[in-house]
Amino acid sequence: MPKLKLYSELAEIYDQLYLKIFNYEQDAELVDSIFRKYQIKELLEIGCGSGHLAQLLLEKGYTITGIDLYEEMLQIARQRLPEVEFLQQDIRILKLKRKFDAIIAMGRMFTYMATNEDVEQSIHSIAECLNPNGIFLFDNFSAPHFIKNFKENEEKIHEIDLGHRTIKRISRNTWNLKHGVTFNWYAKYQIEEQGKLREIEDESVLRAFFREELEYFLNREALEVVKIFDRDFAFTILARKKI
Repeated sequence: MPKLKLYSELAEIYDQLYLKIFNYEQDAELVDSIFRKYQIKELLEIGCGSGHLAQLLLEKGYTITGIDLYEEMLQIARQRLPEVEFLQQDIRILKLKRKFDAIIAMGRMFTYMATNEDVEQSIHSIAECLNPNGIFLFDNFSAPHFIKNFKENEEKIHEIDLGHRTIKRISRNTWNLKHGVTFNWYAKYQIEEQGKLREIEDESVLRAFFREELEYFLNREALEVVKIFDRDFAFTILARKKI
């Protein structure tokens, strides 16, 4: 997987911009509503980024361990939440000293698992880190939605004004289709501050999934789908380890 500028060079920009793009509060409420049912108070967050979701869950009383691939993101997370343990690791080869009753991967981070090998390795790695009857909660782009609504090269613009800094992102998608419903995502970031403008371009390959695909991969690792939550262009899967 190539190193993405969004999570490295642009980590501080991500931290500010995605507060406007992601609904972290909605994710926190969903996690909390499920985990209260299972009486879970401690969890592992994969793809924790700069710690926005972790902060909300911490405020709800959870004990959290955070993992991300990018050290630049973790540096921001550690500043935000010095009491939380944040580790730099790859979802496909997790190396942890203990197992967890619950693991989450929100913010559609799993859509970066573009190949079947990525998916297999990730789910196997997660299953190995779960206690018996442990739960795994993660969200993904919906393949049926993307197939129906995909508009190739249509530009989407997100912009925020922070007073001292203006951030504008212009992004577009093109089909890739090398590994299922995969697509190329191109983004240009325009950052203006102190009268100076800098532009940074980034690109990655993302994957939208069919439910049946993920259910197949989960079942291979003795993870049983308990419930699927529809969220328009995405869906969230709650799975439980059977053994």
